[in-house]
Amino acid sequence: MKLSMTTHGGWAGRFALPARIDTAALAPADAAEGTRLAIAAEGASRAEEARAAETKARAPEAERYAITIDHGDRSVSLTLSEATAEPACRALLDWMRAHLPG
Repeated sequence: MKLSMTTHGGWAGRFALPARIDTAALAPADAAEGTRLAIAAEGASRAEEARAAETKARAPEAERYAITIDHGDRSVSLTLSEATAEPACRALLDWMRAHLPG
């Protein structure tokens, strides 16, 4: 599984280049945890998309994240808001931050 995350917004209106994680390059336990969190975040993605759009309109300074989850031939994109992320989506975001290279 490959995961990528791009950051948008925040007080500085910044835009960061995508950060990528390939679970194949991680320790087996870390890869399994990332896969589990990604699947859970996919399940919460519809509610998250609605919340992120609402937050963007009400709080344009809130930091937002675009996360892409690639499962071989299938790809899912999520848009998260720092202010209102669903718990499953926040868990994936936190895991990605902890496992980003560099």
